[in-house]
Amino acid sequence: MAAGVPLWAVLADWTDRLRGVFDRTSDRVGSWTLVAVFAALTASMASFLDFVMHRGCGAPPNIVRVELAFSGAHFRTLLLGGTPEAVCRANVVESLFWDCAFPLAYAPLCVVLYLWAERWRRRSVTGRRDTPAARSRWRDVLVLAPMLAGALDLCENAGLAVAAAALPSHITSPLPPIVGVAVFVSSTASAAKWLWLLFASTGIGAELVAGARALRVSEH
Repeated sequence: MAAGVPLWAVLADWTDRLRGVFDRTSDRVGSWTLVAVFAALTASMASFLDFVMHRGCGAPPNIVRVELAFSGAHFRTLLLGGTPEAVCRANVVESLFWDCAFPLAYAPLCVVLYLWAERWRRRSVTGRRDTPAARSRWRDVLVLAPMLAGALDLCENAGLAVAAAALPSHITSPLPPIVGVAVFVSSTASAAKWLWLLFASTGIGAELVAGARALRVSEH
């Protein structure tokens, strides 16, 4: 960030750039095509992760329990005790590696969905270029919220991978301090990720409702 430039000005500049890229691209290929491409990519990645997690496992593990372990002791119990996550420990650890690619799919999808839902503020129903609505910091934050969630997801996966690598081979062995630190940081990042994704999803829903209301008003 340049010296003397307010953070909100930088935020506004980045979100305007993203809106411009989305509008120009959707003008060429269609907004539905753009959404469909990112949705297909996200669905494919999610399907692959599900395959990695569940292959050869009778009782499927719950990765969310691992992500939100918060303590090294709980993390150890999940991966070394008699839990489904322990039975499929190799799958869980491998999924942490592949999961690093998942934010690269779902974060752009959420951004595109929000920009598509918000487009009624910049374009008429016919697609004509209109004067943009008054700037809202909340809407600017909503544009970038999925990216922040994706960055937190990457931190979460990296921390859990470190914790899994440092975990002793037996549940009664002493727990290295790095495991507890890495798990706590990763679980905090995971909780924040889910909150940002909830915020982004709420924003998408709010824009869809507001856009539908605006369309009804324009028809009367």
